[in-house]
Amino acid sequence: KEYASEARGDDVIDRLQYGVDGDDRANHDPAGLPWPFVSRPSLGARMIVRAFAHRFLGPTLDELVSWRAEARRQSALLLRVVIVYCEDHLTQELARLVRAFCRTLKTARREADEMQRDLVLDCCSTLGRYVVPESILQFLSPRVRGDVAVMPEGGLDASSRAAVTVIFGRLLLGSKPSALMPQATQIVAL
Repeated sequence: KEYASEARGDDVIDRLQYGVDGDDRANHDPAGLPWPFVSRPSLGARMIVRAFAHRFLGPTLDELVSWRAEARRQSALLLRVVIVYCEDHLTQELARLVRAFCRTLKTARREADEMQRDLVLDCCSTLGRYVVPESILQFLSPRVRGDVAVMPEGGLDASSRAAVTVIFGRLLLGSKPSALMPQATQIVAL
């Protein structure tokens, strides 16, 4: 509330009046939000977290594959909260997020860390609430197919493709059903 009433007050008022904050295709339904959320955070709170997220997103993603299990878990919990605050603004970070999720899932599988796996998959579902299905399909389709020509990293091994496929499914699981239906043919074909 302080953020909304201080220097950025006009920006908050404009966004509220014109309804320009958040894509209509995103899943803003409070049901299914991760703990501790019972409703969508206030606009001022979302704006302040978005303003500073670029400063700590990279280190948070790096900690997802830390050698310490507790650091990995805390990083995943923090990331899940950040996703709720940043919403669709994380679409621009989709490549970084998916790479980090893949690395984390592979580490969790290797170390038989089911709690870490579940936390990361929950992050994927939460992210899927806000990233529109068109973006998910555009970015992940070549990776699920293993299309070497489209992928700058030159292909994926079977383990990475399996992780990407799981991430793809979890992202779609969080999507708003009405936004997902126009993409159903492409999803089934994939």
